[in-house]
Order: sequence, then structure tokens, then C-alpha cells
Amino acid sequence: MAGAAVSTLAPLAALAAIAGCADLLGFQDLHTEAAPDAEKRPLHDASPEARADSTVPTDASDATTDTRGGSATGHGDAGRGDAGRGDAGHGDAGHGDAGHGDTGSGDATSVNWADGSFASCAPGGPGMTTCGNDSGFGDMSCCATLAVPGGTFYRTYDLTDAGLGAAPVDSGPTRKADPATVATVWLDKYLVTVGRFRQFVTAWNSGYVPANGSGKHTQANDGMGLMYSSIQYEFGWEPNWNIPSYYAPTTANLECLPVPGDTQYAWWTWTPEAGAQENLPINCATWYEAYAFCIWDGGFLPSEAEWGYAASGGTEQRPYPWADGGSDTPDSTRAVYSCNYPPGSNCFQGVPPIAPVGYAKGGAARWGQLDMAGELFEWTLDEYSPAYPTYADACVNCVDLLSSIDHVVRGGEFESTPEALVASVRASEPLNTRTPRVGFRCARTPQ
Repeated sequence: MAGAAVSTLAPLAALAAIAGCADLLGFQDLHTEAAPDAEKRPLHDASPEARADSTVPTDASDATTDTRGGSATGHGDAGRGDAGRGDAGHGDAGHGDAGHGDTGSGDATSVNWADGSFASCAPGGPGMTTCGNDSGFGDMSCCATLAVPGGTFYRTYDLTDAGLGAAPVDSGPTRKADPATVATVWLDKYLVTVGRFRQFVTAWNSGYVPANGSGKHTQANDGMGLMYSSIQYEFGWEPNWNIPSYYAPTTANLECLPVPGDTQYAWWTWTPEAGAQENLPINCATWYEAYAFCIWDGGFLPSEAEWGYAASGGTEQRPYPWADGGSDTPDSTRAVYSCNYPPGSNCFQGVPPIAPVGYAKGGAARWGQLDMAGELFEWTLDEYSPAYPTYADACVNCVDLLSSIDHVVRGGEFESTPEALVASVRASEPLNTRTPRVGFRCARTPQ
């Protein structure tokens, strides 16, 4: 465990105080701190002065209608509320992704599939070609990826008229604001599995490092990538990230504990040798390792806007990713949350309380992605703005790379309450944090 950055947990009284303030302030401050040696990564000449307003999308004509925004019902995830079960994680309840103006058919049966023949699934076997049914061991490629048709959506929306803290209702979002436009992107159906990550670790052990500047969203802005100021674009992988405190997926590092030394929280999914957990999502990886994996596997980390657009169903502004037109209430068929897996485990059964990827098939998002609510939070490309509200400007194919050392994670996790599964919930972690509550999926340039 030496050198691994782990989450610092707040005591019960502090978490209770945070939760109480959240009802008044509209968000929860659930920030996770990195280890003492955590360093802020260079921002590549990205001074705050370089920020400028982005162009308002031309198809966002109704963005000025009811744009008060900022009082959403999602709650950041404070864990289970005691010193041993609450990951800190910068969360705010109100700001998420909503939308209008997306293109494409909008259902998972009529979008483009890739064949899933990426490096991480090429050998075949558990966690690579065994996804696709309720047990998590089917005959589908775990690298399956689905097209998310581009469009414009609102990143801020309020899902209830009953006031802050009330549960979402089925009547749809109100007070939309902060429009963003994203280009069409492929987004993987599943979280990255242990089996897939094992292939990457093999490559890392053989000396793999991403090429300098790789990992850009080349489908955006005429190949320049996502924009993070009026004149600057994402810069991709940087060579100074190839250091052990950022990028070292060893067994010691991947066996992370939310409470250092307390093995009752042995919730990591990695195993030194292939075994029964190959179909579980990998956790305990730093942001750098997640980004490097996606580059190695032919993709990149999704931006927060891309992830949120998919989770909220674009123009449908879904309260939860599934929102099938009936009751939107979370249950065990739709999400892994509130320690509901394995059934009756209460998170303490000597195994990770984390299901095989795709276990909750009823939780499929509009374009077919699974586990976008619950299971594990997911790393995104964006940094987390400490200012509130986070979304200051309308933007087109944009990313926030100017704000802080912390990066946005989305989606909730296995201990989350139902409120924390709302598609608008945001949280953050420092880049070199290792926590069993965070995993990731990759995005890809349409082919």
C-alpha cells in the first residue's frame, strides 16, 4: 500500500453537519483529499485569464426560457454516514446535465455498434468476452460501445417543483440553464472490467506509456479536440505524468482501502491473478491510469458534458438514466446502490459489494449504456470548479481544464442513496486518489 493515495474519511459528526448544510446551500461538500504527497498536475499554460465565454449553441434557442437553474434534487454521496463508511467526495446536488436539440433516433436498437475488438478484449475470456446477462457472465464483448448522437442539452436543471432535497418526480425537469453542445461520440456500454484492465497492466509492465498528446477528442473542433478557453484546446497526455505517484497500476496500489488498515472495507476488485472477479468493474485506479487505459484501448475519457448528456438522455432530461416512461424509482433491477448487492449483504460479506458490470440491466440509459447510476462513480476528463455554480457559460465541444486539482466523477456508487443516483449529481476526487468507489468507462471517436 506504500505510496497509494487513499481517501480521507470525515467523522460522523462532520458528515452529519455537511448533510444538514446541503439542504440550505443546494449541494454537499464531499471532497476527498489525496495523500499528502499529492501534486497538482501542470495546466499547460492554462491560466484563468485565458478563459473566455464560449459561443452559445445556435440550436439552443430556448436556453433563455426559465434558466434559473441551480436548485436540483440530486444529493452528493456522503457514503453511509459513519467514519468507516463514508468516502469524502466533492459533491453538489444541483448541477447536472439536461438538454434539448439532440440528433439521432435515440434508442439503443437503432444506433451504431462497434464490434468491441479493442486491445483490452482481444485475448477473449472472463471480463473480456463474457458480459451481457444478469449474472454478468454472458457471451457479449465487454468492450461493446454504443453511439451517442450529438446535440445540445442543459447542464443545469431542477427535477422537482417541491423544493430542494425532495425526491425527483416524473413530471420532468424545470429551470433549465447552462446549455452545452456535444458532438456524436461512442461511449462504452460497460464500465471497464478487471479482466480488461488486466491486459492493460500487462502492457504497463512491459513499459507502455501513452504517446505525448494522445487521448484527444479528435471528432471535435475540426480535430483540435475539446475547447477549454477561447483559444486553447485539450492537450492530451503529458510526459510529466509518467511517474509512480500518478501512474503505477501495481497490485499494492490497486488494493486500496477507504479506511487505511481496516480490512473490513476490502472493497477493491483487483486480484493479482485472474479469478472470479474478472467481470467486476475495476476500481482503485487513479485518474491518470483511467486516462492511460482509455488511450491504450483506442479511446479517451469522456468529458463531463458527454457523460452527462448520455446519462440524462439528451433532450429527455431524465431524472435517472433509465427513465423508461413508467415509474422512475430506483430498484435493484436498475442500479447497484444502498448496499443492495449481493442481496442482504449490507456491504459487509467479505466480498466487494459491487456487481458484475451490466448486472442491473433495467438501468440502461437512453442509448444503451449500463451502470451509469450506482455501482461506481466514474472518472471524467474535466476538472472540478470550486466555484458555484460550476457552469458559467454556454459551450460547444468544451471541457473544463482550468479549475482545480480535482476531477469530476459522476454516477453514484454502491453505497449511494436513491437521491445520489439522479443524473445531475456531481462529485470530485483529486487526480491521484485511489478509492474503491470510483471506476471509469471509455469514449471513442466515431468510425
